[in-house]
Parts: sequence; structure tokens; C-alpha cells
Amino acid sequence: MPYWGIPGIDETVRRFTDNDPEVVEMLRDLGSRVGPEYAFCYIFSCTKP
Repeated sequence: MPYWGIPGIDETVRRFTDNDPEVVEMLRDLGSRVGPEYAFCYIFSCTKP
């Protein structure tokens, strides 16, 4: 997110966005609609067999 690392803003905003299931789902949906060329980070989810 563009606010990551900004002192005084990062902690405040992430507390709301990162823990809000509605925001997380909205960002997940947005990510599925745009291509990886617009991403600035990747998350890998792995399951141990």
C-alpha cells in the first residue's frame, strides 16, 4: 500500500485496513481483476502436503 512506511500514518491506517475483512476482500477482488504488472508485492500461500 502507498502508506506503508510513512511514520504516523502507516500504523494508524494499517490497523484499520489489514484487519478489516471487507477491505481485504475488496483488495483481493481488485487484485484478481488487474494483472501482476500492477503489483508491487507478492504473497505466496503454501500448504504442506
